[in-house]
Amino acid sequence: SAPLPGKDRRRSREREKVQRELRTLPQQELARLIQTLEEEMHEAAAELKFEYAARLRDEVNELRRELRDLLRDHLRMRAEREATNRRLAEIETAFDATLGDPMLHGLVPTGPRSKPDRLPGHRSYAAPWALGDDLVAALDHAGLAISTGSACISGSREPSEALSACGHSDAESRGGVRITFGRTTTVDDARRAAAIIAETCARVRSRFAAEVSR
Repeated sequence: SAPLPGKDRRRSREREKVQRELRTLPQQELARLIQTLEEEMHEAAAELKFEYAARLRDEVNELRRELRDLLRDHLRMRAEREATNRRLAEIETAFDATLGDPMLHGLVPTGPRSKPDRLPGHRSYAAPWALGDDLVAALDHAGLAISTGSACISGSREPSEALSACGHSDAESRGGVRITFGRTTTVDDARRAAAIIAETCARVRSRFAAEVSR
């Protein structure tokens, strides 16, 4: 085939670069690119550059297929996210209903109070009467795996900087615990976890009270 004119050759190189990065383009930018190429295609046809116009047509068709794939992937991921959030909402509702008022178990809720502001699949509390690591160990012994603090300060007896920054006392900041519901967690798992937490908190608090009264 005949070589492309200089300006068209530069445009072709630019488009090749864009196509290599195609998957990282936002959908709106991809749609704008298609529109630009269509305008160039019509311009090339008007200038009787039929071979070049045909190349542009093929590129436009390829980009349209890419855009359809991106839209399909976007819709699929959004549907999956919405389904996951619905499942987590059911799990959280079952957990909260079984646990009841956390304050009755000596647990101070941390994080946003408003449900829409909370991270789905998480519950976090502060136990001012215990160290987070000790409570985690007691719950682990009872068959429940939860966590305390962040990975970078795991094992530290110092107050959590994050909880302190949120206005919690030193005692509360040392007793932070976090519960995470995963992909395999069921509603029954959530109810069982809440029951274990309530029972373990009562037992540990009773033991601490007995030690203090000696």
